[in-house]
Amino acid sequence: MSAARGKAQVEILEDLYVDDKGETGIEDVGIGAELAAVVRSMGVKTWFPIQAEVITLILKLERSALQGDVIISSPTGSGKTLAYAVPVVEC
Repeated sequence: MSAARGKAQVEILEDLYVDDKGETGIEDVGIGAELAAVVRSMGVKTWFPIQAEVITLILKLERSALQGDVIISSPTGSGKTLAYAVPVVEC
């Protein structure tokens, strides 16, 4: 990995902090209005913290020159599947 690429990844991660005491609204992660409406129709009102972090990270990676894998670990039922699926549909 080049130093510039590594530095950019660190900057993205530093900008990613989500306060797990607050609520992250559906559009706050950077998805479009059409996908946000679909997510709401599924009964989602706010994101779980892991979802907000992962969706934001994947969208930032996709919209930049960076490439890489995103690996997360979180308890069952925390929303990992939706966290991976939303950016796939958005991009």
